[in-house]
Amino acid sequence: FASFDDVNKLIEMAEIGMKIVGETGGPTILDINTGFVRNTEGIKSIYNKGESSLYSPEQFKFYGDTIEKIRAFVQETFGLEFLYFTAPTFITRLIGNDSWEPRSLHDEYYHIHVDKDSTGHYDYSGLLYLSTYKKDFEGG
Repeated sequence: FASFDDVNKLIEMAEIGMKIVGETGGPTILDINTGFVRNTEGIKSIYNKGESSLYSPEQFKFYGDTIEKIRAFVQETFGLEFLYFTAPTFITRLIGNDSWEPRSLHDEYYHIHVDKDSTGHYDYSGLLYLSTYKKDFEGG
């Protein structure tokens, strides 16, 4: 679905935005469209007034094209006439750290859930994993 080059571009974009909150362990969520990044420590804006954008126009276009590719795939897979993609679109990073403790329910990413139950307007969810088994992780 996505080439190694595409995955590496997305990882680079994630690293750029997530460096603002560092690597504390647990989940870090980056929403490039809204400009917010969240981890256990809280939420921060990645777009500060007066600073140039973290991302080039080419990176924004690539991200948008990737989101569109996911939307079209979900639409085709489920035989939909049209599928509207709504916010949020985000990248999540999970870091294992034995000393990390969740501070809120949002930090406990491992609970079983149904997107439709937690967010009523979600009818479909599309996920693109940016990791490789036995290279980036092992196990479950």
